[in-house]
Amino acid sequence: MRIVLLIVAAFLLQACSLSQGDPVYSKPNIRDLVGTYAVKKVSLLTSKRTELKKTVLRLQADGSYQAEADQAVANSPLVPAKSGRWEVVELYGLDLGSRPNWGVRFTSADSSSTEAFCLNATPPYNLMIDHCAAGQHFDDYLVLQRQK
Repeated sequence: MRIVLLIVAAFLLQACSLSQGDPVYSKPNIRDLVGTYAVKKVSLLTSKRTELKKTVLRLQADGSYQAEADQAVANSPLVPAKSGRWEVVELYGLDLGSRPNWGVRFTSADSSSTEAFCLNATPPYNLMIDHCAAGQHFDDYLVLQRQK
């Protein structure tokens, strides 16, 4: 019975990450992504939630970005490197199908990268960074909302 409850809980947690907004199937215009993003939501079981909620991303029209994060989460897979380049890319895996979704890839000077799914069918888009560590039965996610 305990295993069944764990399996159901894992599926519910995954469903929660999918309920953060509709996947974006049409390539977004770069102008619609430029701006400042602040954390809207952090998954429930993610460690250091309070610190992650302080994360801010700034996407510039020239393709550069800056990330501000609490030092305690600066190396989290949910937080892009402090600065680098961003680009709109096709990503797979958000809608549990084979259809590509659009997202943003953040690449730092040392070539490390973090990807975020674009959410909402029309602008303004939210960005969702999703990570499932090896051996973990649920995803950690961070949803960022574009500020006005």
